[in-house]
Amino acid sequence: MSSRAAEAARDLGGGAMNAHRAARPRRSLPLAALGVGMTCLLLLLISCKSRHEQSQAQAATGGGSSTLGRKLITQYGCPSCHSIPGIQGPKGVVGPPLDHIAQRTFIAGKVKNTPQNVIQWLQNPQSFDPANAMPNLGIPEKDARDIAAYLYTLK
Repeated sequence: MSSRAAEAARDLGGGAMNAHRAARPRRSLPLAALGVGMTCLLLLLISCKSRHEQSQAQAATGGGSSTLGRKLITQYGCPSCHSIPGIQGPKGVVGPPLDHIAQRTFIAGKVKNTPQNVIQWLQNPQSFDPANAMPNLGIPEKDARDIAAYLYTLK
């Protein structure tokens, strides 16, 4: 078959194929829009959950701010000993990891995990167990309340 004949055959087939394509509705744009919409919805749901957890933690700790607590955790050097979700910096292994701390039954395996006990533990860990390895950092009650509020978002 000559090159002209091949071109003509391609043109006829391509023309028919293009006509078929033109008759079909384009679906790529609506699918892309659906993907973007679903992503936005997912981000909104995550944001709402995060706000809900923050308000629950604030209520449980008597007004502690999880936003401030997150900053204070870094300021007091907590990541030097603990691995803490959502906190940048070192991931210490001296103390236990603090992921899911809000769901744990006990603090240090000895003290009932309540917001008030966490606040007191942060202020003076030796008052609960003189032999524990956590240092007394002299954390004031307000800061301990904020740190506890952040820790109670870690479910």
